[in-house]
Amino acid sequence: MERLNSTGSSGFNPRITASTMEFPVHHMRGGTSTGLMLRDIFVPQNLNLREELLRHLMGVPLNRQRPGNRQITGLGRGPATSNKVFVAGIEETPNGVRLVSTLAQLASDHEGIDWSVNCGNMSASLLLWALDTGLAGHDGAGPLDLDIRNTNTGVITTARMVLKENGGFVQTEIPGVDGAFPGVDGPHVCPLQPGTQRHE
Repeated sequence: MERLNSTGSSGFNPRITASTMEFPVHHMRGGTSTGLMLRDIFVPQNLNLREELLRHLMGVPLNRQRPGNRQITGLGRGPATSNKVFVAGIEETPNGVRLVSTLAQLASDHEGIDWSVNCGNMSASLLLWALDTGLAGHDGAGPLDLDIRNTNTGVITTARMVLKENGGFVQTEIPGVDGAFPGVDGPHVCPLQPGTQRHE
């Protein structure tokens, strides 16, 4: 059984070092995609500042275009599948607390950021991220479910991981990726809420 809390319990806090603001960044893989997970309360609410921050983090052009950009100064890795950033947190609902996520899709060679799409692959890593940051917890072995509302599309999904007796997760493998890693069953689309749309 999962539980969510509003602050997290793993020292997941920003800090000031040498007059520079630092904050935690998780670099994660979900399926065949990779990208960053950022806690929403540490990210600027102003859209222009938020986009500037993401460009710096991923190493994409701050303005205009830069054909052939290799993203040496950032954490992006070239193709669109490795230029994703999730800004995520939690929200209260009539049915309890759930995770809420917003995806920023960047490109290596220009400044534009697409806020209109979601990524099912990267969404699969949100549950593990929530566990790692202390936003979600679990009690004992068995299935661990988490509802996730995506703000880009309005879709609500449920992600599931299965916890083993020793505290580890049931592992899985996917074609094209070497090794076995914690598996996520889902995301499953929940019944539609008013104003949302279904994405297959």
